[in-house]
Amino acid sequence: MVLSLARSCYAAHDSERLDFLQDLNTYVYAMDSQTMFHLMGDWNDEPDESPLAAALESAGGRVQATGAPTRWEGRRCVDYVITNAEKELANLREECAAYSDRKLLCWESPIRREPRERWRLKKTTSYAPPSGCDVRRWQQNVASAWPEVQRDVKPATNREQLGENFRQLCGQLEAAFKIAFANCSEDGKVPRGSRAKGSGPAFERIPEASAKADPFDECFETRVWRNNLGRLKELARLEADEDQTAAKSNARQVLADKLARAKKVDLARPRPYEVASIETLLESLRKDKLSTKISKWVKKIQSSESAAYRWLDVRQGPPIHNIFDEEGEAATQDIGEVLRVLVTHWRKVWHRSGPDLGNLHQLLEKVLGPKRKQQKWAHVSATELAKEAKKQAGAAASVDGWSGDEVVSFSIEMWEAIAAMFRDCERLGLAPEDLANARQAHIPKEGKDVRETDGALHAAAMRPIAVLSALRRVWGRARLRNSDTAEWLESWLRPEICGGRRNVDALSSVIQLLEAACDNKFIATFDYSLAFDFTSPKLAAEIFEWLGMPIGAANLILSVWESQTRVLQYAGEANTNPEEVNTSLPQGDPWSLIAMAVVLLLPLLDLRRGPETTDIMLYVDDRAWASTNASDCMNFGRKWKDWSSRLGLKENEAKEKYYHQNYALAIEEFAKVGAPPKTISGAPALLGVELAPETGRPFTDKEKKKLDQAALVARKARSLPLPASRRLRIAAAKAVPKAAYGWLCEAATEQIFAKVEDAIARAGPNPAMGDRDLKKLFRGHSASPYFMAGQQVLMAAWRRAKRSKSLPGIWRDVGWVHTLCTFLQKIGCLEVAAWRWTTRLGGIIDLDPSSEDFDQTSGAVGHNTREAWRQTLFERWLARTDARIDSRQCQASAYNEQRCTLTRKLVANDTHRFAVVTGASVSPQKFEVMLSRKNRRNGREPNTILCPWCKEVRGADWEHMVWKCEASGKPPELAAPTDLLQRRLGWASTARTRAYNFAVFDWMAEVRQRILEERYERMSSAPKAKRTSKTAAAAKAASYCSSNNHSNRQTAMGAAATTAATATATAAATRQPQKRKAASQSSGRGASASGDQEAVMSSSKKSKLSTLAKKRKICEVLNGCPPLKKCRRSTTAALPSGVVN
Repeated sequence: MVLSLARSCYAAHDSERLDFLQDLNTYVYAMDSQTMFHLMGDWNDEPDESPLAAALESAGGRVQATGAPTRWEGRRCVDYVITNAEKELANLREECAAYSDRKLLCWESPIRREPRERWRLKKTTSYAPPSGCDVRRWQQNVASAWPEVQRDVKPATNREQLGENFRQLCGQLEAAFKIAFANCSEDGKVPRGSRAKGSGPAFERIPEASAKADPFDECFETRVWRNNLGRLKELARLEADEDQTAAKSNARQVLADKLARAKKVDLARPRPYEVASIETLLESLRKDKLSTKISKWVKKIQSSESAAYRWLDVRQGPPIHNIFDEEGEAATQDIGEVLRVLVTHWRKVWHRSGPDLGNLHQLLEKVLGPKRKQQKWAHVSATELAKEAKKQAGAAASVDGWSGDEVVSFSIEMWEAIAAMFRDCERLGLAPEDLANARQAHIPKEGKDVRETDGALHAAAMRPIAVLSALRRVWGRARLRNSDTAEWLESWLRPEICGGRRNVDALSSVIQLLEAACDNKFIATFDYSLAFDFTSPKLAAEIFEWLGMPIGAANLILSVWESQTRVLQYAGEANTNPEEVNTSLPQGDPWSLIAMAVVLLLPLLDLRRGPETTDIMLYVDDRAWASTNASDCMNFGRKWKDWSSRLGLKENEAKEKYYHQNYALAIEEFAKVGAPPKTISGAPALLGVELAPETGRPFTDKEKKKLDQAALVARKARSLPLPASRRLRIAAAKAVPKAAYGWLCEAATEQIFAKVEDAIARAGPNPAMGDRDLKKLFRGHSASPYFMAGQQVLMAAWRRAKRSKSLPGIWRDVGWVHTLCTFLQKIGCLEVAAWRWTTRLGGIIDLDPSSEDFDQTSGAVGHNTREAWRQTLFERWLARTDARIDSRQCQASAYNEQRCTLTRKLVANDTHRFAVVTGASVSPQKFEVMLSRKNRRNGREPNTILCPWCKEVRGADWEHMVWKCEASGKPPELAAPTDLLQRRLGWASTARTRAYNFAVFDWMAEVRQRILEERYERMSSAPKAKRTSKTAAAAKAASYCSSNNHSNRQTAMGAAATTAATATATAAATRQPQKRKAASQSSGRGASASGDQEAVMSSSKKSKLSTLAKKRKICEVLNGCPPLKKCRRSTTAALPSGVVN
């Protein structure tokens, strides 16, 4: 059932208007994601001016209005509805009758139907290290428990015995986990699930959800007190009413009786005092509930990084619940109807008529040649299974209940038992039935197949994700990685087949077509619809066997594919009738990629014999080719379509594109040979790469979208309750791959990625006074989308050269080669010959495989590129002598690779050290200079400032505070460095021991920390004084890094840091100054989740915000709620969705 919220609102023109809108915004984000909301009324803003409409976009909200003026004689439309309903409101209209000076806005809504039964898949017990137990100890306990429960299993002779052995093995594995959990947990209790591991699908009803008046209230006690508060206020209103009637007296007595029965309300006290007492109690209960919720979230995120990654991937807004399958049919209304439509849609796919395999052997002999001799493969060992299992960390569980995190904890002895079971399976050519059970989840494709009339989504636009058993996935990957299997694959995989192969990536495959485009060839790109779902498993297995695959392994794989039992799921609900599938490949199976390649091998080899001269590239189901003329290009495409029909595959006509770098020539030539005009493109996309001219073009929509998404996820990562260094790593791991991929045809600049890089930087330590280039250097190359984008092009060229054993392409100053050369030039590499560069440190980057300097392992290429980038950043800092004292003092220093490596290791995860090496240390003297120039004009020069420690007039600059102050507490055995770079920034010296370098570094970080702590204490205790805007800006710049510096010393900083940032945004929006003390409280050491909550609430009280405004600061952390901003007139507000700006 989808709950609905309808509210009639009035946004008045007063000082609390923005607070009211923010409260409403927070209220919506705090609701369950499946709740549908309709917010209607007088907003006193036109739709494109509304800050609330802009902020609710990330929750699926959009404006629905008639567009006509609201007042009878007005010109502006200020009455409308903000809703997350996917389709248009039924019969939205304005009534002709005049009830006031405004028109009446109304629409029709269906009456709520009877609640339906909702079902979900029963959960198995989830085994994770209990609180206080680290992963290593947990795995040791699992391994030691295995001998207690292991029992010998008899070899199976049929499928029924295989199934019994599988269930028995799963029972033993689960028993070992139960013993390990009991030994590791403090109370010895073992969690219990609804069914056993390895069992088949079973279902349970989902309890009926109840509508809540307040999304913050989740307990019975709070609801009771809220009801009492409402009755007490109503009683006070009736008692104050001068017009007393019998009805009012009766109502007053009824309320008094109810309150008396409650026994918790003191009716003898004056009403205002009792109302205030209950409101205080309710606020306390709400705080406790929110604090508990935050604590659970913090504990969950800190216990596993995979939980942090999943939280970053959470989709905001309710699930799509209006889809359709056939044109003309009505859209669905709830999740149950969505599941029924999905079942109907997929049954059409799974029950289709497959390809005709009657003359298959004759066809195979004609195309592939004689049938090959059956090979003998070595069995997959337990060591190979354990190695592949490590890659399953964080992977989802299938119907059998084994998750990726659980199989990672299996000991080698456990894998011995699992390997023995799979040896039986290969010997018999069969798989246990429960191993073929799968979950099929559905993810909507953005912007695909949306019906214009009602906004409904076609069922084909719901991407199916089949999740097979984790044990089956591990075996499938281990079998593929086996040396015998790898040798067999290379015996028939053609160079044109790129998907599913080692050392063959998408970018190096696209380079082949870009080379053809630069040679003025005509290019075509084709794609299949539901390629895996329309590929016949029987056909793939027959070709496997024809090519010499052992019949046992082929039959084992086919046994899973032809006996799939899929449980369809969507939005937490499941279809209770599992579907039997035997005509489609499961997309989550690693062998499905090989099956797709082997099926497409037939048309590839056959078309290769044709008269057309073409360069072909196959990447899974994406096909592209280049021909010297448009006629050959079109003919080749027609033959591909004929083969697709014979194989039972369905072409995606919407993705059929024809291209030439001269767009006018492409239109002319392709039109002559009958290409539909809509298929001729000037900038098609292939494998995520825009094949568009690189000179001066603006961003395409896809490029802009991926940059926005990368910046969004990096901003959201700032809320993670983790140390700053871990937040930085997670933000970079999520954002950089999104932003950096696919810049082959565009010579990217640092400015392109500025928004993304800034968001990543703010997720980790980011002291404002640090040099921007030194901060990039110490964040690392993996946190720089600009560097990673350029290095991806370089490594794609290297892989192409190694694979083809020839030059990666033709040397020219256009296309992707120009992109590569521009990147290497900007990071300081010198081009000495075609495909050969040198770095200023003596490194060589050579992409000619015939050269003796060609790197066969890619290690030297990547290393030399990274060091060239680091040296460029270092020299850019040195050149900034007009703006930085530290760069002027260190002019004699030169970049040293070994020194930089030592320093990066010493920085580790300490934010104070990070600030020291990047020049972010602000001495008392420097801080005084930054605060005010007025003091200097009055005769108080910076060099007369007393040192806060020794109280002598020596000038409290950084040199004095670290090395010359006799009262600083510096260890007497620590001599001041003679090297200028180490003396100023703490960089490790290669001429000194590691112990000395560490001691210097640690001392400088300690000095900076003490200076900051004393400065914050002095600022918080100083009398309040009105500061100028310049003074405030200087103070903010000097101490901006404090939250990052101190956050690394505490465990539950994420919630407080985000709420403090939200408080700053809210205060700025309401023109109320943010107190520095709140930021200091939120960044104190050792703060717990409850302590963070108190700091936020204290800050909220001082800023005099409303009661809901206090709560929303915490709510925004948990729900990804964006703050509101005032919108300019006649300008659409664009706010980042899901994060605090």
